[in-house]
Amino acid sequence: MTSKAPHPSAIENVDRLEFATGRALSLRIRESVDGREQLKGRDRSLVQVAVLAAHGWIPELELATRRGLAEGLKATELSETLLHVAAYGGIPSANLAAACIAQVLTDERIPLSVETEPLADKSQAEIDQDGTAVLSMLSGRPAMPPADLLKRLMSRYAGVGELAVRWAFGQVWSRTQLSRRDRSLVVISILGSWRLAEELAVHVPGGLRHGLNKTEIEEIMTELSLLCGIPTGIEGMRAARAAFAAFG
Repeated sequence: MTSKAPHPSAIENVDRLEFATGRALSLRIRESVDGREQLKGRDRSLVQVAVLAAHGWIPELELATRRGLAEGLKATELSETLLHVAAYGGIPSANLAAACIAQVLTDERIPLSVETEPLADKSQAEIDQDGTAVLSMLSGRPAMPPADLLKRLMSRYAGVGELAVRWAFGQVWSRTQLSRRDRSLVVISILGSWRLAEELAVHVPGGLRHGLNKTEIEEIMTELSLLCGIPTGIEGMRAARAAFAAFG
């Protein structure tokens, strides 16, 4: 009795040329977007690093980090970006990304030690005050007493509200190693990649107040179309333009 030849898998039936053509098309699309002038190369790399790190896409993050260094990103700026990844994408993703970026810096012989602003140098009152000031700038509303803000957010979101004021706003956003404009660029990118329209309604106007312009914010969404798919880019563009309209 003769045995039948194993049925070839679908992947084995695909013409290798089709794979090569698909890869070439992807590279061509990436090159065409990278060449757009709506975002500087350094800013586009910052968007890519933030999103890839937040989602834990490590092979792509390694490439984006190397490209970002070539575009002028500094080790300090990468480190600060990871703080926002921790706050807006989760600590596990930030830790995973940190290991990848640290290895790239080691390969490039870039010192891992960077200037930091120790959190212990700030009292709790200073942290709360800074958190209130950051939120006031993001929202465009007058700052309220820190105790009142903390009470309001904790009544709405319990412990999450406290973390928002005392960690994200009071300790991460208020650091000086990365500009507020760049911090908004990073956060809008991460929020857009998660399709968080309600959060974008706050952070898009905040980004405009921090020095981003509408063209740059829309280009973030174009970049997200490549990183996370066109539907994500469309949702981000809708959210951004709705925020522009509300901002005036």
